[in-house]
Amino acid sequence: MNGILGYLRIDGAPVAAAQLAVMQKAMAYWGVDGSAEWSDGSVGLGCQFCFCTPEETEQCLPYYDQERGWVLIAGAFLDNRQELIDELGLSAEEGRGLPDTLLIHRSYARWGDDCVHHLLGDWHFALWDLKKRRLFLARDHHGNTGVSYTQGPGFFAFASSRKALLALPEVPQEPNLLRLAQVLTSWPGDGVLTAYAGIYRFPPAHYLSVVDGEVKIKQYWFAENAREVHFPREEDYLEAFLEHYDRAVRARLRSNTAISATLSGGLDSGSVCALAARELAKSGQRLSAFTSVPLENTSPYTTKHLFGDESEFAQATANQAGNIDLTWIKAAGVSPLAGIARMLQVHDEPGHAAGNQFWLVTLLQRARERSFRVLLTGQGGNATVSWTGGAVNLWPYLWPWKLKLFKQSFLDMQKRQGLSFRGGIKRFLTGPLISTLRSRRRFGICSNGPVFLQYSAIHPRWAHSLHLDRLMQAQGHDPYFRTGYDPLATRYKIIQPGQSVGGGLWGESSGAYGMEVRDPTMDKRLLEFCLGVPDVYHYAEGLDRALLRRALRGLLPDKVRLNRRLGLQAADICRRLRDNPTEIEEALHRLERHSLAPEVLDLPKMRRVLQSIQPGTTQENTGEAGTILLRGLGVGMFLLRF
Repeated sequence: MNGILGYLRIDGAPVAAAQLAVMQKAMAYWGVDGSAEWSDGSVGLGCQFCFCTPEETEQCLPYYDQERGWVLIAGAFLDNRQELIDELGLSAEEGRGLPDTLLIHRSYARWGDDCVHHLLGDWHFALWDLKKRRLFLARDHHGNTGVSYTQGPGFFAFASSRKALLALPEVPQEPNLLRLAQVLTSWPGDGVLTAYAGIYRFPPAHYLSVVDGEVKIKQYWFAENAREVHFPREEDYLEAFLEHYDRAVRARLRSNTAISATLSGGLDSGSVCALAARELAKSGQRLSAFTSVPLENTSPYTTKHLFGDESEFAQATANQAGNIDLTWIKAAGVSPLAGIARMLQVHDEPGHAAGNQFWLVTLLQRARERSFRVLLTGQGGNATVSWTGGAVNLWPYLWPWKLKLFKQSFLDMQKRQGLSFRGGIKRFLTGPLISTLRSRRRFGICSNGPVFLQYSAIHPRWAHSLHLDRLMQAQGHDPYFRTGYDPLATRYKIIQPGQSVGGGLWGESSGAYGMEVRDPTMDKRLLEFCLGVPDVYHYAEGLDRALLRRALRGLLPDKVRLNRRLGLQAADICRRLRDNPTEIEEALHRLERHSLAPEVLDLPKMRRVLQSIQPGTTQENTGEAGTILLRGLGVGMFLLRF
């Protein structure tokens, strides 16, 4: 996936060649296949090339359309490539070798700004109109790309990597303390703030224009508008789901190298690999999959509902497919702190999943060493292909004027899910009520302040100074993480359409490791279909995640397909921390001597977590090692930049 960048003097002053050169130099790591740039007066545009499809073989960007007076830069993988070629009326010969990036140009020529509704997949592009003096910037609906932007006195700049923006001398480098608080407390935020004040994420499903110094941003797609799906037979839902899912996977196999994938013991990556392997087998190809495995037996400190070693399940998926080659990722040579440091280097901000970064950077490095340009994942599956099926709440129907609707709904769902009358009462009435009570009991009442103080390394005084609990309430964030009574609303909170930062993070990782990370479970058409399926079909035959479990019968081994236990990533994190005591101590000492870190972080609390893991590993200290100690260290290491 190409990286893109641009610099615009909105005051009309000419662009200094040095400014574009500084941005290009900062993003040079992205350009494994070279770079190019274009500038004219007050505008400069650049590309860092990373070719991952057979069509993208030459440096055709920035593309200057002299007739129309347009200059285009783009990074794109279009999963509706053939449909788009047909829609544009191109002949087979015209479309065969046309890069996806230039298909965007053809689409813009046909539909203008509305081309965003016709482009499916992972893409981001910018177009400068010389005649109108207008910059147009857009990115995909929910894909693995990202753009950041900043605006200052007389200028506007954007880039796929924040490094290009941070390299500009006119961009101040100050930490965004609210964003750091969000990371520490697992608050997703609005998808716009970054860890640097004055630098913003360009969220998915949006486009942006700059004319006469005025910046306008608009959201063009809303997953909430997905139409309900209705079929006459229950089997029709399974067939349509598998058709959508299989198409999403097949579309993402177009590559100029062999295909690689992540493979855990779960349903999401397992189903992606199963469908990909089936398609690759038709042409005699194999799929290379990477699976993270622990350094020790994790069963003593996991429960009957969790397992820490996913290798047994990943192997079962590989055996069933017959053409999946597994590589175990033990990451013995990468400490938890080294993983955090590397991801800080990649993303220029701390991450939520700090405890997983040691194995993730190892996996990406192994894929790069073996020259893969495509890595498949199933990251977005939890609220789409493998949605559990919510505890449908019928309390709102218990009103005198709605009793008829209550009866119809209750009997229909009771029948479809194979429940007794008593089972229906439990699932649709008492279940939703109990779920809320459980979430409150999980954390109880925090005597020292808001509940998030229990599970984060944030300093209580600093959180109070930010009025963090009030901000959460005002923006609709629930620090108890209650699922609520509305399954669809719960899924939107997980997916975060139009706000998700996950695709941007994968986009930055792709650029850092010279590849494209593609996720079929984030496919727009598949996502809309899954959201449109009535919730009762996601829980059937006594199974949660029923749509996927039933549709993949025969493709996934029953050991994986029917497994109810959840994989616990980085289950051996305490062992890894004990193996690197000096490194952790030195990091804590540096933070204690820092001017800002002791105000932001509850360093004594982080030390208590570190001490708690010394005697041995438990389920409790495993969780706290990730959410309190390592996430706190990630934020602290970021603060050391200032």
